[in-house]
Amino acid sequence: MRVTPNRTRVGSSTRAAGAAAAAGAAAAAARRSPGAALLVALGIVSLIVTLAQAHADIHQFYRDADTVVAWVLPQLASHRPPGTIIDLGNHSYYEAWWFARATVGLPDHRLLWELAPFIAYFAGVGAVAWTALTALGRRAALYTLVALLVIGEGLRQVVFEPSARVQLVLHMGVLCIGLLVVWQGLRTGRATWRWLVVLALALVAFTAPAATDQLMMIDGVLPFVLAPLIWWWRRSTRDAGILALFAAAVGLGSLLGEVLLTRIMIDAGVSASLGTHSFGFLPAGTWQAAVANTATAWVSLADGNFFSLPVNKADLLTFTLGALALLALAAVLVKLLVLARSWWIGRVASPASDEEGTRELFIAFWGTALILTLGSFALTLAESGGVARYLLGAWVAAAALLGSIPVTRQGRVAVTICLAVMSGVIIRDNITFGIPPPAAAYPEPTIRQIERFVTAHDATTGFADYFYSASVTWATDFRVKVYPVWPCDAGRPGLLCQRDFASDSAWFIPRRHTRSFLITGAPTSITAVPRSFGSPIATASFGQFTVSIYNHDVAADLQEF
Repeated sequence: MRVTPNRTRVGSSTRAAGAAAAAGAAAAAARRSPGAALLVALGIVSLIVTLAQAHADIHQFYRDADTVVAWVLPQLASHRPPGTIIDLGNHSYYEAWWFARATVGLPDHRLLWELAPFIAYFAGVGAVAWTALTALGRRAALYTLVALLVIGEGLRQVVFEPSARVQLVLHMGVLCIGLLVVWQGLRTGRATWRWLVVLALALVAFTAPAATDQLMMIDGVLPFVLAPLIWWWRRSTRDAGILALFAAAVGLGSLLGEVLLTRIMIDAGVSASLGTHSFGFLPAGTWQAAVANTATAWVSLADGNFFSLPVNKADLLTFTLGALALLALAAVLVKLLVLARSWWIGRVASPASDEEGTRELFIAFWGTALILTLGSFALTLAESGGVARYLLGAWVAAAALLGSIPVTRQGRVAVTICLAVMSGVIIRDNITFGIPPPAAAYPEPTIRQIERFVTAHDATTGFADYFYSASVTWATDFRVKVYPVWPCDAGRPGLLCQRDFASDSAWFIPRRHTRSFLITGAPTSITAVPRSFGSPIATASFGQFTVSIYNHDVAADLQEF
């Protein structure tokens, strides 16, 4: 059975001729536009700088425990004893976990893991830019590409780390592509029921694993469902109704798939500590704090700031980035408000042309994603401290919608100038500063000294503060394995407890006839050796850190959390 379109099919030869003519006209316009040429140059330069600094960035990222634990857990998960529990710490880890477990046996899989976030992000940028190209044209796609390619320290630490929801960009882009492809299929008559079912199953299979991260439901799945419903309300046509039904089926399938996959993970002993995060609406009268937190997190994605900065040249550039980031967000939100008002007043129960339908669906999807992400961030207590990575979906949505802002030549010039200035400052900062080391990280010579010391005493299993555990395991390429512990509560002074967050309970099962070690020191939360550990057989200091080696596995001396 074929879904009947509301218009006749356009001949393929006519379409091809039109596409060729449009491409030729766009190319000629680009050659005549110095602003477009400048943005292209900035995007290329930024991409070159990002790739040139990729090795150094990876080196710095993977000195941080929150980053490396995403790969340490699946690497050490083989041959787990029955009944042990792996705590991944966050639902966003699920997709990375499956990828890591599927590739852990490959040669050089560590390099693949380090490069995977880069590949996923650039693929996502391509998907988002394609939607802008299809809906709004070449200049809009150029705006989107530059906004997502010219990224500084703030965004690099979000999109190039496996634990920071890098997959969100790709999934959002693919979901928007899905809507536009189905709409085009309905308009041209290609969309049979069988075609729709196959595409729906493919989207569910692609989306459900990502939806195990609840933020994906807000940033991607809900906009995918709501955008066609909004458009159906606006147009009230058969095609719009079919598209809304398709999106609702995919959304429901993704939700059910997420529930099933989460249950399978929990039954397999791999769980996420969602209960450790606080969720709830901000109390009445605290909207100023909500706005301030959201603004602070937003501008930090652009490496900007404008709060309590001393007046100097460097801070002037930082202020400029913050101001331009907020200006872009305000412009997009005002544009959405104007469009929402015009849609409400100008509701028409008539078919849309290909161009109208594509543009309206595109704006409905990315506009809904922007509003939902900002709203969930600003109105809940979950991240009132201003953790910027939770605004990644909003940043991508705003970048996608940049091309919808200008409607006049003067508007395009203004957007081009603002984007060029912002890009130039970020590129300058990237070249000048790069990515700084994490706050909690061993000096690299110290890691080598610790490795030589413990291996010389046949002790390759040890324990340390969380922020100084997984990073050492990764830096030594798993030759030395360091597991996280922390001081027990006030009721058990002087004792160390197993860490139950982002850890594997198998790590704390005592190993027979195994020497072990403990790392202490002022930079860590563990400053003294518990008496229950007994006397060490060897002790050495390396800078601010002290390593004590024991003739038994001190896991037996740890307390349960």
